[in-house]
Amino acid sequence: MTFFRNTRYAALAAATIALTACSGQARDAELTAGSEGEPVALGLTLYQLSDADLISADGVELGEVERIVRNDAGEIVGLIIEIEDSDPDRFVQIPLAGLVSVRTGNEADDWDLQGNMTREQLARMPAYSQ
Repeated sequence: MTFFRNTRYAALAAATIALTACSGQARDAELTAGSEGEPVALGLTLYQLSDADLISADGVELGEVERIVRNDAGEIVGLIIEIEDSDPDRFVQIPLAGLVSVRTGNEADDWDLQGNMTREQLARMPAYSQ
């Protein structure tokens, strides 16, 4: 009986690892395709959006995009931001509303997202737990 239980656990573990690897590959493929694809939000592709930093109205870096949030219909509705210089790392979820994309360099992927939030306002937001 122990053999079958161990075999079952091993099979479950292997399936979990395979699904995790596939979902990571799918996300990477989606982001790579998005870099050359159509804009998905704020005039940016998926890759540009996921690579952006969040800056305040006066250009101070507040954090960086860690994850894109979608609703049940697959529309991008928000972002998970890692707050700059937080120790330990702290994440918050912000909506897309009120953000604008700002070019920061000459490369296609040189974009930031600018909003009206201050670092203090961002820090007071509820922590996002992954």
